[in-house]
Amino acid sequence: MLYLDRGSRGETEELPGGASVRTAVSCLAQGRVLAVEAEAALRQGGAVSIGWAVAILLLMLAVFYFRRRQAAQVATLLPSDAPRAHPKTVSAVELPGGYFFHPSHTWLAEHGTGMARVGLDAFAAKVIGNVQHIAVVGEQRWVRQGQKLITLTGPCETIEMFSPLEGVVAAINPAVIRDPGLALRDPYGKGWVCQIKSWEMETNRRNLMHGSMAARWLENSFTQLKSMLAEADPVLAQDGGLPLHGAFSRLSPQQRKELVKEFFLS
Repeated sequence: MLYLDRGSRGETEELPGGASVRTAVSCLAQGRVLAVEAEAALRQGGAVSIGWAVAILLLMLAVFYFRRRQAAQVATLLPSDAPRAHPKTVSAVELPGGYFFHPSHTWLAEHGTGMARVGLDAFAAKVIGNVQHIAVVGEQRWVRQGQKLITLTGPCETIEMFSPLEGVVAAINPAVIRDPGLALRDPYGKGWVCQIKSWEMETNRRNLMHGSMAARWLENSFTQLKSMLAEADPVLAQDGGLPLHGAFSRLSPQQRKELVKEFFLS
């Protein structure tokens, strides 16, 4: 085993991979002593056999190699100070790590063993823009993945959002019930809507999008949305940015129904 010397107290920490660092230092010291003795012998005794000279050279090379190898082993075992990855930004909307997205623009993020928080993604928040009331199917209610879970009521439309996983509704966020707009202002943080207990978390995640796949999907959603808004009213689709906040309410009833069906699948 390899041990990492902790300092003057003589304590060591066991690390995998070979002899202790103290032993390595001892070997290095012995190698230096032999080299010094050989040099003294050359000065005092005159000729030394060619074999003895070759042995000294080989010993010094071995010591050099051993020192480089031990230093590399210790370096790989020390903690890394590498910075954490930052959330990606997709069309000016943050895509946080550890979140899995349903095609209806809801998400899940694990929050403890077998438990996941659920909410709306930032695309839904930007498109809807205004919500007056949020309702959840009810605590202790069993829901299936892709089944109606959340109902959003706005000034001009009611939208049903689907569950990103199968399980039992374990809790509803009281802050969102008191202030429905929180789900749109902070969709990945304090605006989570409910918690669901699931016994098939891994299976549920496999049916969702995350990482680069979710990034491409969101990019396509924004591109398609801007095209739809431009057809309805060019002012609603800003060049080089997100659609105007609250653009949803400025569409005709028929256009709103088409948008809801296209993006929220309801």
